[in-house]
Parts: sequence; C-alpha cells; structure tokens
Amino acid sequence: MCDSSHGSADGAVASHRYSRRMDLGALHALQVVDTAIDQASHARSRLPEIVEHDAARTEVRTIEADIVRVSDSLDRAQAELDRIEHEAADIDARRGRLEKQLKTIISPREAEALQHEMQQLAAERNRLDDRGIELLEGTSAADEELVSLGERLERSRATEAVLAERRGVAEVAADMALAELRDRRTSLSTTIAP
Repeated sequence: MCDSSHGSADGAVASHRYSRRMDLGALHALQVVDTAIDQASHARSRLPEIVEHDAARTEVRTIEADIVRVSDSLDRAQAELDRIEHEAADIDARRGRLEKQLKTIISPREAEALQHEMQQLAAERNRLDDRGIELLEGTSAADEELVSLGERLERSRATEAVLAERRGVAEVAADMALAELRDRRTSLSTTIAP
C-alpha cells in the first residue's frame, strides 16, 4: 500500500510539474503578446502616414498664416494710401486757397510768406506722393505674393486631403492589428490558472 501511495504522489508531483510548465509556457506566450501589443501601439503612433499628414497640416497652417500676414500688410498699406490721398487733397485745397490769396495781396512780405508756405506744402505733397508710389509698388508685390500663396494653399490642401485619407487607412489597419493582438492576449489569459 505504501508503494501505491508513493506512486500517486509521484504522479501528483509530475502533474504539478507539467502544470507549472504549462503555466510558464502560457505566461511566456502572454508576455510575448504583451510585448507585441506595446510595440504595435508605439509603431501606430509613429506611422509614416501620420508623420506625413501632420507635416502637410503644418504646411497648410503656415501658408494660411502667411496669407493673413500678407493680407494684413495689404490692408495697412491701403489704409495708409487712403490717408495719403486724404492729406494730399487737403494740401491741394490749402494750396489753392493760398494761390487765390496770393493774387489779392499787395504787400511783398505777405506774398513772400505765402509763397514760402506754398513751397512747404509742395514739398509735403511731393513727400506724400513718393510714399504713395512706394506703397503702390509694395502692394503690387504683395498682391503677387498673395496670388502665389493662394495657389500654394490650394495644392497643399489637396495634398493634405490625400494624406489624411492614407493616414486613416493606415490607422484602421494598425487598429485592426492591435485588436487582433488584444484578442489573442484575452484568449491566452483565459488558459492561465489564477
């Protein structure tokens, strides 16, 4: 009887060793799947499609900001041109009044003072005209830049849309692969004894 109880003890030990080997094997398989999940999660966040799409979105935002900057510059230039036009009209009106006044003045001193004031107005008018020409040249270049930026923006938005679609496809594929790994993990974890 002693031999049979010893034999069943050996069987229990062998069964326990077999069970431990099974548990260790299952734990190792689970660890391999966990590592694969971590690697797949990390790789998903760094998909080339994500990087390319993010770069394209950044380019679109940069071009949009450039358009705003150039448009603001054009608005400021136009406001200054309007101011110059208004000041020039005021100068012309004052000069016209001074010319009429000059015709009625008899005193040479008053005439000389009026002529001096008219020369100052003429110099101011020339300064305004020069600044107006400078602004017009600048707005012409800004208009050309705005057209160029608009064309670039259109192309960049089209590229961004294509890359967004590719990104979506790549993310879905990566998500499916992760889901498959998570399902495998769930399946393996049920085979491990608590």
